[in-house]
Amino acid sequence: NFDKNRFAQILRFNNMSEQTYLARVGDDIKRQQLVNAVTAAAVAPESDALRLFNYREERRVADYVTIANSSFTDLGEPDEAALQKIYDDAGSALMTPAYKKITMVVLSVADAAKGVSISDEQVAKAFAERKNSLSTPERRTVSQAVLPDEAAAQTLADRVSEGADFASAVEKATGRPPVDLGSVTHSDLPSELADAVFALKEGQTTAPIKSPLGWHVAKVTAIEPGKTATLEENRDKLRHDLAQAQAVDIVISQANQFDEKLAGGATLEQAAQSLGLKVREIPAIDSQGRNADGQLVEGLPSINEFLPVLNRTAAGESSSLTETLDGDYFILRVDGETPAEKKPLADVRDQVVKMWREKEQARLAEEKAKALAEKVKGGETLAAVAKAENLELKQTQPLTRTENAPQRTPSPLLSQQIFDIGQGEVTTVATPAEQIVAQLKEILPPQPEGRDTRLAKLEDGLSSSMKNDIFQQFLGSLQQEFSVTINQSLVQQTLASF
Repeated sequence: NFDKNRFAQILRFNNMSEQTYLARVGDDIKRQQLVNAVTAAAVAPESDALRLFNYREERRVADYVTIANSSFTDLGEPDEAALQKIYDDAGSALMTPAYKKITMVVLSVADAAKGVSISDEQVAKAFAERKNSLSTPERRTVSQAVLPDEAAAQTLADRVSEGADFASAVEKATGRPPVDLGSVTHSDLPSELADAVFALKEGQTTAPIKSPLGWHVAKVTAIEPGKTATLEENRDKLRHDLAQAQAVDIVISQANQFDEKLAGGATLEQAAQSLGLKVREIPAIDSQGRNADGQLVEGLPSINEFLPVLNRTAAGESSSLTETLDGDYFILRVDGETPAEKKPLADVRDQVVKMWREKEQARLAEEKAKALAEKVKGGETLAAVAKAENLELKQTQPLTRTENAPQRTPSPLLSQQIFDIGQGEVTTVATPAEQIVAQLKEILPPQPEGRDTRLAKLEDGLSSSMKNDIFQQFLGSLQQEFSVTINQSLVQQTLASF
């Protein structure tokens, strides 16, 4: 699935040559070898892992009732002072966003590709060059044994040819089962082994084969036939790929010319006109790429690259010509800006009234929840209180401190808070829609099923953290021994020259 054009785009986007990339990969390998030498022996103590495991996986069960905010309906009407306070406290909830008016030019690979014509001769040539990569090679499922000398390998091969089971014969000869190589192609195997393996039929075993690793005896357990690609089935894809590749070159050329014209003093409009590019005006766009109606503006370049450029470009300024990961380029100029402002109370009165009602409902639900909790603290059971108030008594599943699955707990906050109280004690939890009154019923140890596996995973995680801590200390010592200084003045001079 390697895409050479995509690889080249990413390298270009990061201002990196292929040689530089390969050199960095080599440096990373050396660095990893050094890190492993320093940290490999770090192992977390079992006692620490066990204490943390018991803390994390302790489980608790609680009885609870819920009081819906919406159950309070007789609220009356708010006075003007109450509405004004809600309005004043609302903050950004009642603000219109800031909008920018921009002018933009996009150099699109897709648009450039529409003007590219690929002949049948070009497609046929590309197919001839890529036929092998487009074809599916034959694959074989292979297992093998590696033996120390030819005599041992020949003995194993003879036993199999006489009818012995391959796996059993290998285990008897080597003391371990065959090595499963999985599904492999001819090129996946060492040259000494590949020809022999791919000359076998399914179920057959090779004669002893020598390689630098020793003497091999291999068995083919399954064969997946390959498929030779045809021009007809790949014609459309090749035509598209060739057009895209040419379009990328066209866009890069246009981007260079565009930059040169801007550097020569041309305006954004003049540079675009000279290259036959469209200039687009967007009268209002906010920091999320939405228009005044709240809809996402259509036809924008890649949002991940476009929005940061939009948001850091001030009114009266132009951005630099920016490349996206799709290979497109864009440039924008902010022609004006409308600041964010609060909507008048008269325009949002209904919304403010709704906010007041929701706040009142939450307040009344909270008061009732606290009153019920006080009754439980006074000696009543939550079951008795729920029955008296005509509330449904429910019970959680066994919860850990971090449980958040809605089918197990009515709120992640409840999962946390029941670990702050003792058995039989009560707590209250507020959610956006309701209040919860809960009484801790039972404390349980960690789930026994799969306990050893989970504990081992935690030990591995702690060991990884220790390795990281040791590496950071090692890095700190290196930084003290090999100090690095930065000439900020030279850096600024260099940046100013671009």
